[in-house]
Amino acid sequence: MLVTRNFFRMQLEFAAYIASVTNASLGAAIMDYTNIYIRLGFGRDFDAANPQWIEYVDGLQSSPARNAIYTHEVWQSRAEVQPPRVIAIAGCFSCGYESGNTARIHFENRENEKKSPLSYSQREMRYAELRKLFRFTLMSHPEIENVCGLSWLYNISAYRRLFPPQYIASSKPATGKYRNMPLWGQFLYRNGEVRTDKADFFYEKLSRNPSLSEISGCFPFQPLAVNAPVTVFRHFFDI
Repeated sequence: MLVTRNFFRMQLEFAAYIASVTNASLGAAIMDYTNIYIRLGFGRDFDAANPQWIEYVDGLQSSPARNAIYTHEVWQSRAEVQPPRVIAIAGCFSCGYESGNTARIHFENRENEKKSPLSYSQREMRYAELRKLFRFTLMSHPEIENVCGLSWLYNISAYRRLFPPQYIASSKPATGKYRNMPLWGQFLYRNGEVRTDKADFFYEKLSRNPSLSEISGCFPFQPLAVNAPVTVFRHFFDI
C-alpha cells in the first residue's frame, strides 16, 4: 500500500490535537489515535515498550510537518505491512482467518489502470475475484462458518453491490477505530496521495476544536462492521 507524507501529516496533526486536549504524550496519542504503529510495521500488539517504537518516538519533534517527513522516511525503510493471517488473495481482495472459524474480507486497490476498481465497468471483474476468493478459501478451510468485514467502503454503494444483501444488511457503525486503516483509508487515492475533498473536510472539522466525544465527526465516514454465515456467500456466488 502506497502512502505519502501528507497522509502521515494528517494523522500527526490529529494526534497533536488529541495530545493537546487530553494531556497525553504525543507518542501515546499517535499510538492510540493513528494508524502509524501498524503502518510502520511494529505489529498489532501496541506495545509501548517495543524498542523500535521507542526509537521512533524519540525521533519526533514538535512540528507535524517535520514529523511527517520523518515518519515517511521510517516507513520507507521498513517492510510492507500485510493484512493478518491471509489465507487467500484474488485481485483486489484478500481473506484473513480469525478465531471462531471466521473469514475476514480485506480490499486493496491493486489495479494499475486509471479507472476506479469500483466503477460499474469493473463490477464483473470484482465479482469474479470475490467468487474465486471464496471458492479457494472454502476448499482450503471447509471449517469456516462465518464471514466478516470492517471498512469505510461499506458506506459506498459501488462496494456494497458486490456482496450478498444479507451481509450488507448486517452493517453497524464501528466507532473508535482510530488505529485502523478501515477508518483512515478513506483519505487515500490508490497512488498514496491524499483525497483533497476529504482532507478539507477533516481539517475544517478539526479547526472547530472538537471535544474528545466529538472527534469522530472529523471523518466523512465511519467504518461499518458486517457479518453473515458463510452459507450466504455460497449461495450468492454459486459455490
